[in-house]
Amino acid sequence: MLPKIISNITLAFIAIILAYMLAPLFKEFFDGIFNPHKKTNKSHSKEEFDEMVRRKIERMSISGSSAPAESQSSKSTKSGHRTLLSYFEEKQMFASEEDLKFFQGLLSSLQWGDFKEGEEILNRLRKDYKFDKEELNALINPFIKQFFTKDELLKLGKINQSKLTKEAFISYATTMFLFQNLDRIEHKRYENNVHIFLINYSTKSTNHVGVLESFIKDELITLPKRYEALFESFTKKINASYDELFAILPIDESKLTVEFSSLKDESDRKKKYKKLVQTYHPDKWSTKFKSKIIDDRLNENFNKIQNIYNKTK
Repeated sequence: MLPKIISNITLAFIAIILAYMLAPLFKEFFDGIFNPHKKTNKSHSKEEFDEMVRRKIERMSISGSSAPAESQSSKSTKSGHRTLLSYFEEKQMFASEEDLKFFQGLLSSLQWGDFKEGEEILNRLRKDYKFDKEELNALINPFIKQFFTKDELLKLGKINQSKLTKEAFISYATTMFLFQNLDRIEHKRYENNVHIFLINYSTKSTNHVGVLESFIKDELITLPKRYEALFESFTKKINASYDELFAILPIDESKLTVEFSSLKDESDRKKKYKKLVQTYHPDKWSTKFKSKIIDDRLNENFNKIQNIYNKTK
């Protein structure tokens, strides 16, 4: 009797141990049948746990570093609706909040095709040029609508230290509008042929001697349809080119004769003559632009000055 009791107790003890050991397996088996979508806890090794921690830290770091960029993004970008300006907002290319608002205003005006910025472009152009306002007024809005593109904004950023500003946009657009309408616009200071020559010289990076010779021979000049520069930089370059190339420009003999004749004091005449010699003497010409055609023009102009000075004594 006693051995039987001891045997039963031993079997029961073994059964309890087996049930304890096998319980998780049964639980996982039945969960797989009756609750297949329930997430199961998974144990991780030390290496796996360390890797999880590292990835979590990286995600937190990336989230923190992107916060400033998100602060500049517009509400439309955050909501998932991208616009022409989204890329530039993400790259933080707008110099200030005011500049961003300016470009947002341009974007809103696209649907109407009526841009108040057109008047600012014409006013800037009017400082150095004269034109028919009504004629250009009809062209300015279609120009801005065509000009206001991602490609042009990228080019503007390239020439403006990777920043987009209202000032730079108006300036850049003025230059582009000028080149599209050169046949409708006249310079206030330079004759048309001289103006075309100065543009041709200023926008070329090579073969300047060829440009000068073509002008002297009065050959037809074909200008580019576009020139990527801020308007102030362009006009500054034009004026600097005029000062550099003044000696080869045609001399107005009638005008110079009147100027000498109006000077009654001989000392004033000599002062004027000396000043002209300093400008037109062939030896004063830049040695980097030398050719027979250029030398002939320099000598021709210098001889004209001498002859007019002697005739008006």
